[in-house]
Amino acid sequence: MADKPLGLAGAGTLELLAKAPDPAAAARLTISQITAALKRARRRDVPAKAAAIQATLRTEDLGQADIVAIAYAGRAPQPTAAIIDCQSVQGADTVPVRSRGYDAGKRTNGRKRHIAVDSLGLLLVVVVTVASIQDRDGAIRLLAAMRAKFATVLLVWGDGGYAGRLVEWSKYVLALSVQVVKRTENTSGFKVLPRRWVDTEIA
Repeated sequence: MADKPLGLAGAGTLELLAKAPDPAAAARLTISQITAALKRARRRDVPAKAAAIQATLRTEDLGQADIVAIAYAGRAPQPTAAIIDCQSVQGADTVPVRSRGYDAGKRTNGRKRHIAVDSLGLLLVVVVTVASIQDRDGAIRLLAAMRAKFATVLLVWGDGGYAGRLVEWSKYVLALSVQVVKRTENTSGFKVLPRRWVDTEIA
């Protein structure tokens, strides 16, 4: 079982391993399940890879193969880190005034959705507020909800909008370490920043 052609360390297969926590469950994964995971991970040559992965997962020595053992052992069943972000969206005419607000920075009148995802980009928590709320203030509700559901999360990444009092509040109230990933001042145009890109597909 070669790691490179099958991509057993990639996001698509790690998603499958989360669904199949042991070799017996992995052997029951269908082609459609494997194909869907690979497509979400934007893998190439999906049909061939899906067939190869299914064949590998159904081998008799699956439980003894080093690469599979490493893949299973390397992923904790519960998330230990998260990425947070938010987005203001225009409210429809049917959205009542009391549940909408104006985000002056984005020039948007509506609501703001705050999300937390794990390191694979899988959604953990969503909180919806009026768009006028500050990012860091909305994050207080978001992180509190995440802490209630996922006590294993210890580290959170976010952009510059979460700098300031949220970092200290999270540390002393929720026992969460919030690390702010900022753009460098000499950066122009689009640039992928560490730990912040995984939530863009949802947000």
